[in-house]
Amino acid sequence: EAIGQPYHWLFIGGDVLSGLLILVVGWQLWLHYLSGHRHRYLAGVVLAAVGFGVGTIVDALLPERCVPNLQVCPNFTQDHLLLVHGVFSILAALALFISLAWLWLRERSNYLLNLLMVGYILFGIISLLEAVQPGNTGNWSQHYYITLSSIWLAVLPPVVRRSLKRL
Repeated sequence: EAIGQPYHWLFIGGDVLSGLLILVVGWQLWLHYLSGHRHRYLAGVVLAAVGFGVGTIVDALLPERCVPNLQVCPNFTQDHLLLVHGVFSILAALALFISLAWLWLRERSNYLLNLLMVGYILFGIISLLEAVQPGNTGNWSQHYYITLSSIWLAVLPPVVRRSLKRL
């Protein structure tokens, strides 16, 4: 999504749109299931997912600024907004993990939540290994994370609804 890279506008627009959709879905979950109820843990799950949406929007609106035709973009010492981009990206990822972990603590018998939790643990291990490995290892963990996040966000509404029926 770095400015100057081909189709950067598509990735930035897609991130902003997906963040806005998450905000809409979070608002709808709040209105239909959580308003007027005392389900604090589910409210926390939804609010953390909304935090992911906000972080995604801010992170997308502060993209890297790469020089056209170069494969290397400036680092955060040369582009200070890159540090803000990184902070919001990390906060978004943490918020999404918190939403999953918080619900998983209540619904540990849910097979899908167990699979997603294993997936997130694997993501953490893979990211750590990529971070300490010398050389350019590619962006494999980012693609894995995007896939994992998409799955969690797709199943969040039905899992919240099902969890409320159990109460």
